Amino acid sequence: MDEKWYAASQVADEARHIEVISKFLQRKVGTIYPINPTLKILLDRLLEAETPQKKTLGMQTLFEGMAVGIMDFMRTESRNPLLSEMLRRVEQDESRHAAFGVLSMRRVVRTAEKEELAEMEDWAFGILEALNANQQLDMLQILGPKYGLDPESVVQMAVAMPNFAEFNSLPYMHTVIPNLVRLGLLTERTESQYRKLGMMVSGRGEGTKGLELVAN
Repeated sequence: MDEKWYAASQVADEARHIEVISKFLQRKVGTIYPINPTLKILLDRLLEAETPQKKTLGMQTLFEGMAVGIMDFMRTESRNPLLSEMLRRVEQDESRHAAFGVLSMRRVVRTAEKEELAEMEDWAFGILEALNANQQLDMLQILGPKYGLDPESVVQMAVAMPNFAEFNSLPYMHTVIPNLVRLGLLTERTESQYRKLGMMVSGRGEGTKGLELVAN
């Protein structure tokens, strides 16, 4: 019952986020872009997940964790006081949502069999891998032509940068990676895959200090 009450409160939070962000975009920017294709596919995939545990892992731990990292990055880089304050308030809500995901998943992983943990670990990596591979390209395909940029060329140039992994890992290392490590859903078995794709780097993120990966 507690989970249902919390889920209901989160619906209200998200409705408030949509309203305030849409008003900001309409009144200050003038353009609202549709949800990008990859994100839409992944959200549908989460909604179709066969168990409540995977839905919680996907939505609360992965997507809300990513939202916290992205909002924090946007807020710190913003030079618009109104946008910064708006993002700060949204980030507070998203942090609470991500924390709820960790609390809920702790009970799940505590009683899960080794095979179940491995399946959840692989499933989480698959979601984040798809997001990492397509998110930037999706945005560039929408915005690139407006500014005379070729999306593929921009992505290739970014990936070739010496500090690409450090920059790319920012939203992941902020919240979602530390939370997966805490839950035992990012172990030595998948660590190299996260690092290879630039989602995980050493020494990034306050939340990773003192955390040790589980051997699996």
